[in-house]
Amino acid sequence: MTKVSGDRRMSQAYRQGEDLHRLTASLVFGKSIAEVTDEERRLGKIINFGLVYGMGAKRFKSTAAKDYGIDMTLAQASQFRKKFFESYPGIKRYHEKVRQQWSRGVRESRTLGSRRRLWSKNKKPKLNELINNPVQGTNSDITKLALALAFKCFQETQAQIIAAIHDEIVIECPVEVAEWVIGKLRRSMVSAGNYFIAPIPVEVEIKAVPSWGG
Repeated sequence: MTKVSGDRRMSQAYRQGEDLHRLTASLVFGKSIAEVTDEERRLGKIINFGLVYGMGAKRFKSTAAKDYGIDMTLAQASQFRKKFFESYPGIKRYHEKVRQQWSRGVRESRTLGSRRRLWSKNKKPKLNELINNPVQGTNSDITKLALALAFKCFQETQAQIIAAIHDEIVIECPVEVAEWVIGKLRRSMVSAGNYFIAPIPVEVEIKAVPSWGG
């Protein structure tokens, strides 16, 4: 039987619409996805959102307890962190590469859209900032392109872009054209995502509500 690496398995999970948090839990706990409990999936979610951005064992332990009500020892947190990077060696290589750059005093980071963040000579960036910026910044690249594509679609219509909050876009339009607007917005966001991260698929969730507050 051919063994699939964790990195390839992650890409495969995205392409097939699988539950990535459950996949991570299965790799960390060494069991099949079907055997993963809901509690283990919750831990997989914390691992995915925390460790990929450079969270250390102590921070991982405190975040699990504070935000998710999951208590663990520091030794357990360290072991989960170790298993995560063993499961996804590509993420480990990325972290190691950034750590080496940080150790050499690198003060520049770029997104997949080539947008540049430069720290001043008097302020060394934190390691997790260098790790985080290309990830979060590329998300911003995608949102900016989606806004541009959507704006082009909605010119000379009654649809108006009201706000962009992180990776969300708020649009106001008459009820009778809401479905048309949803279709145009979905295509704009998916196209923007595909431009930067294809062949990883992009999923978009859009809701039509009577007010900006939902």
